[in-house]
Amino acid sequence: MPFASLRDVVFGIEGLDAVRAICNEVEALVKKCGKPKMIDAIKLPPPELYKHVEEIAGDELVKALQIRNKIPRRKALSSLEEKVLKILTENG
Repeated sequence: MPFASLRDVVFGIEGLDAVRAICNEVEALVKKCGKPKMIDAIKLPPPELYKHVEEIAGDELVKALQIRNKIPRRKALSSLEEKVLKILTENG
């Protein structure tokens, strides 16, 4: 038993042309009206700070990210964030 009939495949191919036309129009509109991405504005923390945060929270972060349910995961991450900020602000 085939997954799609020949008729469905033909409709899909015809639809592809319409989708391509829409995508081209969207791209043209973005070029005309869109704002350029501000890639230069993204500033990463210094490697030393990143390493320090990883030392403070690394294992706990892994455990928190493995929590399947959204609300408990968010609570664990929020608590961990507070802990890291407290340690960083106490130690300078």
